[in-house]
Amino acid sequence: MKRFAAVALALSAVALVGCSTQTQALGTPERGLEVLREQYPEMNSVPDEMVFDLSRNICQGMDRGATVEDAIMAVYSGGLEPDLSGALVALAFATECPEYLHLFDEYT
Repeated sequence: MKRFAAVALALSAVALVGCSTQTQALGTPERGLEVLREQYPEMNSVPDEMVFDLSRNICQGMDRGATVEDAIMAVYSGGLEPDLSGALVALAFATECPEYLHLFDEYT
């Protein structure tokens, strides 16, 4: 599981938020979605609000004690590829709950 999370985040986190906790959050969810869609054009067909809801749900799960692995597996179990699952978790951390950005240090 930890290996899966590491691969998912390594494939996506650097593109979205950089490679260290020195990186600042992406700002608004809209900006984060723009960056996500630049990296993953297949996300262009997903409605904005669906992505924003997913990001908020990821952060709420983290607030309740979920791990990064739990968050990625929850997204992945919805049928997304591992790198896109990691990218959505990275998006959530970078826009909705930047207090969790430091968790990327374990994976990048």
